[in-house]
Amino acid sequence: RILSYAMAQEIESLPEAGVWDECSRTLFNPLADQSKQLSFDVINDLVQRPPVPVQKLGAEILAFQQHNPADIPEELFLVIIQSPHPEVRAIGVRLLAGMSDDELAKMPQLLAELLLSPDEPIRLEARKIIQRVARNSTAFAEAMLQELLPHSFRSEKAEGIHEILVACITEDLQRAWPKVDKNQLWRLLLAQSKAAQRIGAAILPSRQHQQYSVRQWAQLGKNPSQSVREWAQTAYTENLSLVRSQFPPALRLLDTDWDDSRRFAIAYFREHFSAEEWTPDTLILLCDSVRDDVQRMGRDLLREFFQEDQGEHYLLRLSQHPARNVQLFASEFLQTYASGDAEVMAKLQPYFITVLSAVNQGRIAKERILDFLLSEAQKDHSIAQQVAGILEHQSVTVAIRDKSRFIQGMLQLQQQYPDLSLPIKHHKPVVRGFQAELS
Repeated sequence: RILSYAMAQEIESLPEAGVWDECSRTLFNPLADQSKQLSFDVINDLVQRPPVPVQKLGAEILAFQQHNPADIPEELFLVIIQSPHPEVRAIGVRLLAGMSDDELAKMPQLLAELLLSPDEPIRLEARKIIQRVARNSTAFAEAMLQELLPHSFRSEKAEGIHEILVACITEDLQRAWPKVDKNQLWRLLLAQSKAAQRIGAAILPSRQHQQYSVRQWAQLGKNPSQSVREWAQTAYTENLSLVRSQFPPALRLLDTDWDDSRRFAIAYFREHFSAEEWTPDTLILLCDSVRDDVQRMGRDLLREFFQEDQGEHYLLRLSQHPARNVQLFASEFLQTYASGDAEVMAKLQPYFITVLSAVNQGRIAKERILDFLLSEAQKDHSIAQQVAGILEHQSVTVAIRDKSRFIQGMLQLQQQYPDLSLPIKHHKPVVRGFQAELS
């Protein structure tokens, strides 16, 4: 009679939840013996009915009968375990747990789906099953890992899914980690997904440094995971000769937002390398950095390993940097490596204009450059022509504070080189006064 009542219910007119609770208590207590004798066909009819309470009642009867899971018809089991309703699916997970490890080891795809369920109770039960089977089966652990890894790159369908996914892979499936090849691990480490990053960070310490190149070590030094950055730093420390042989790509470690990696890199490169590695181009590379501490390191090393025959190269390269402190540093080389050389002066013209055009900035560099330009103009007519063009350009574009100095410079040039074309005209002052009236 209870079953007939349940089968007759429609979604539009379901009784209250208490009625269904009473049905369950009756079937599993006074009518326990009769309930255990119900056929799979009857149960299948119940779980196929549209009302969720009826489906749940059918699943509860099947669980109550305590069958060997292997004896349950596959169609009936799949209807329950794949139900769109979490309360029905949860009963299916309990049934699943009753299977042998050998049977469960054949179901990595199903277990992965359950572990990634939007419903936390189902996720927790699925993880218990995975833990149990993976403990004794490397093949199952490997299959589970390959089922789960792609989901670490995807957004989670419900809060908590990534958390249990990461926990399962990093704690329950460690014996399968060797099956993650270096390319797959690299994708995890560089992924946008934090879940994938965490999995990659957990697996990385189990790998040899030589699996990746020096350039890749430098890239890992920029990773958001501190343990990954420390792995990269250890790679540098333990492979000094390899770093020396690939010095330019190794310097990429300095270009990181993470202070710990940058501090390590600055100390490491200062301590272990000499003039042989610090070529003009590598020194300029440091000075070209947008990071103040790396620029400072570059300037210090450039002074320490300065090569006289490369002075002009240093000057021209440094002059192209937009940072004010590097522009000031470049101005130190003007007198030695640009003086009297019209060709070099012409190459430096964009640098001169950039520094002189700065508003309320770089006062020391401005004064140093202007003094240098006026001094050089006095020595050579062709240089004076270049300087005249710079001063004329600046006199009409800069702030009033600097304008008078440029005008004074043009007057100075015009007095020395009257043939220079400059936008300046001398006007004799008009003398005004009182004239005595003649009587």
